[in-house]
Amino acid sequence: MTTKFTQFTANLNARRIARIVTESMPEVYRYLEKPFLVLLRCGKLALGESYLKWTVEQLREMDIDVPRLSARKPKSKHDLRLLAIANLHRKGWEYTEQELADELKLVTERNDKIFRNSPTVDMSDGLVALFESLGISTSDWSMDFQTYGSFAFRERFGVPSNTRNTLREGLIVLKGRDAIFPGKKSCDELADESAAAIERFRQSDVFAELIAEKQKRREVSASDLMRRCVKCHTDYDPEIPYIPFDQPSAVSNLLLQPTELNPNRTMMEDIVYRLGDVATEKERMPMGPIYDRKVRQDLVRYFEGLLPKDSE
Repeated sequence: MTTKFTQFTANLNARRIARIVTESMPEVYRYLEKPFLVLLRCGKLALGESYLKWTVEQLREMDIDVPRLSARKPKSKHDLRLLAIANLHRKGWEYTEQELADELKLVTERNDKIFRNSPTVDMSDGLVALFESLGISTSDWSMDFQTYGSFAFRERFGVPSNTRNTLREGLIVLKGRDAIFPGKKSCDELADESAAAIERFRQSDVFAELIAEKQKRREVSASDLMRRCVKCHTDYDPEIPYIPFDQPSAVSNLLLQPTELNPNRTMMEDIVYRLGDVATEKERMPMGPIYDRKVRQDLVRYFEGLLPKDSE
């Protein structure tokens, strides 16, 4: 029963993600449709060499770890040779040294192209790389409560057994089978089309606007966030707990005290939680868009600096 319920919930979430991607940002999806489909159909992040490098750099700056992108290595010569031999075996067990050399050359060229342009990734890593690099948050898409795999082993956006298949079925339910299988093109052909679409996207006004908005959020400093804390919590709004964030010494005395809304947490623990990646949209503070992780961490460190000295 538990397994069936988990799968049923994953199916519903997959349809929700498909709807978010295809319908909530139509101007973006117009360019990212091919990369999204190649990710679902082939498990490849087909962005082209230049954009792939840019994506890895963006994720690194945002302190988002996608190991299969940042720490990937090309296949060894030994592995490539075994792959070439396996290809020849499918055609027949006997082959000449020249045929092996020719097949090895083809295998090496193909794998080098894949490594540089369209690496294989986990479904969750692919979604994070494709959208988070543009400043499009995936924090509330997750099936594992925004813990980046802690409860779902490796995959955030569905059950660990087959996330890609679950999302693929979700898109089919929403858009029909032709959305995933448009013709009989190979994954290599689709990857080339995806890279071309990405190049058009990079030259578009839509891309420029996304990056400009993302940069604005990055430029917000910890002090800017602090001003928002002060504005909301010192305004004597009966629906918002009064916290004297404009008085550091007063806040220092409160940081180790239980919070009004959650007596099981100290204020410091609540601040860490609400500024972290795990908080839900309603719990997150400050309310509104998700700010750059480094800025939020800087604000946490500011409050840590206010902790009473005898608590250390």
